[in-house]
Amino acid sequence: MITNYDEFSSAAEYRKKFYEIGKPIFARHGFQFKNNCFYRKNGDVF
Repeated sequence: MITNYDEFSSAAEYRKKFYEIGKPIFARHGFQFKNNCFYRKNGDVF
């Protein structure tokens, strides 16, 4: 059993790394990052 496990801290670190690594990859495919989400405009629709 794991003790003193800070679930929120590890989730925040995971999210931070995902954004660091994901932003350039998603940008190459036409995505933009805003409000902690990735968006891609397809015609006039997000």
